[in-house]
Amino acid sequence: MFLLLFVVVGCPGSPRSKAAGDGQGQAVGGGGEDSDTTGSEAGASDTGRTDSGAPPSPPEFSAPCPVGPFFALSGSAWEDFWRPASHPVEGGTGRIFIETAILEMPLEWGSSAFGIWDGRRLPHGRPDSFVSTRAGWFRVAATPVDETGRRGETLVCDLEYVHTNGIVVEMGTDPLFLGDRELHFVQEGGAMFSIDDDLCWCNPQVDDTGLVGDDDFLSLFEWDSGRPEFPMSQEEGGIFGVSLGLQRRELVVLDNGDGELAESGLPFETEVRIYLQGTLAFAGRAAIPPGESWTVGLVDMERAAFEPATADDFRTVESPGTCR
Repeated sequence: MFLLLFVVVGCPGSPRSKAAGDGQGQAVGGGGEDSDTTGSEAGASDTGRTDSGAPPSPPEFSAPCPVGPFFALSGSAWEDFWRPASHPVEGGTGRIFIETAILEMPLEWGSSAFGIWDGRRLPHGRPDSFVSTRAGWFRVAATPVDETGRRGETLVCDLEYVHTNGIVVEMGTDPLFLGDRELHFVQEGGAMFSIDDDLCWCNPQVDDTGLVGDDDFLSLFEWDSGRPEFPMSQEEGGIFGVSLGLQRRELVVLDNGDGELAESGLPFETEVRIYLQGTLAFAGRAAIPPGESWTVGLVDMERAAFEPATADDFRTVESPGTCR
């Protein structure tokens, strides 16, 4: 099984930077397990003044926001991402820290890996990268803070992430949903949970889609980070293939019937986005009844086309509990 360890309304326009605050900076984020506020370094006396007698300057970013687009994690290199805690900083007293905040994300659900940056505090120089499995615009904020607590101006950046693979499917479910929903990608005319036909949790890689070469595969990932300290989709998953094959496959989301209902009495929603050759071909949500499946539509990979199913196409599916 292909496993990604990672992060997905939009922000229009091109990536840009702007300063927020009144010269003292805008407070964002907060302390956390990555904080380290002990110790001091040379450069300022106990009176808070430099050797020349002038008050030290607050820490400031000395470079603008990075210019994307950046590649979403479905097949790209780590060095393509921004490392906010390594962004150039000048001034400040002693050790410098970077506080980050997430202001906007392109998906309401299913952007949990990016979500860990909301309220994070890192020592300057850490190589941690903003990574995402989701495409779209993210608006993020970073603020330099020195060990005396003086804050520089906040850098607010719009970062665009794009998919570069032939096919990518994104799935995210309402974070209040505590049940289990599965992605299935079934060959036209085939059967769910069939090893020969179905790309799903018990058959997470297909190595023959009609092409020749190393790129002839489809992979599925589903995960729950298990970290309750930031908003996330309990059920998050996706499908990707480096190249589009020659098959026609039906995309299905299955509810296992173990989730609770929303207060209104309606089932929780799941959102699906489909990208073909980097272009968004479909985006939609459905409130899936417990124990039923949502047929999203059919992907014609040879034509790089998507054929949506009838709205609210729900069916009862008997799960065998494994692939056959």
